[in-house]
Amino acid sequence: MFESFTESAIHVLMTAQKQARKLGHDRLGTREILIALSKEPSGLVGHIMESAGFSIDRCLVEIQSGRSINSDATSGRRGLKLACIMDLFTPMPFSSDSLRLMHAAIALSHKANSKNVLPEHILLALSELHDCRGAQLLSKSGVQIHTLRNKILAMSAS
Repeated sequence: MFESFTESAIHVLMTAQKQARKLGHDRLGTREILIALSKEPSGLVGHIMESAGFSIDRCLVEIQSGRSINSDATSGRRGLKLACIMDLFTPMPFSSDSLRLMHAAIALSHKANSKNVLPEHILLALSELHDCRGAQLLSKSGVQIHTLRNKILAMSAS
C-alpha cells in the first residue's frame, strides 16, 4: 500500500506512530496523523494548517482531556522499560479510519495525476473524512475545513 508514498509522507506516518505511542494508544489513529502532519519536515503542510487556524497545543489538550489521568500510558510512558523500548520498533496497526484515510489519500493522488502520495494528499483526504476523529479534532481546534481545503488546493495548483 505504501510504495507510492513519498519519503515525507512516510515520515508523517512514522511521526504519527511515535505520537500514538507517546499518548499510550495501541493503534495509529487519524488524530495522531493530524498531529504528525503539523510537524511535517518540509513545513508546507504545517504552514497551511497553521494559517488555517490549527493549533497543535489546542489539539493535544483536546486529546488528553478525553483520557483517564491514572493510567501509565497517559503519563507519557515515564520510566520506559526495555520491552517498551523494543515496542518502538514494532509497526503499529492502523485504525479502520486511518486505513480509510490512506486509501482516500492514494485516490486523491491518482485524481491529481500524481504518481506519489504527498503529505498534502493525506491532509486533503483528512479534510474530506468528516466522520473520523482526526477531522473532528481539526474542526474542534478552530480550523474552518473549507478554508483549509482551499489553501491545500491552491498550494497544489502552484
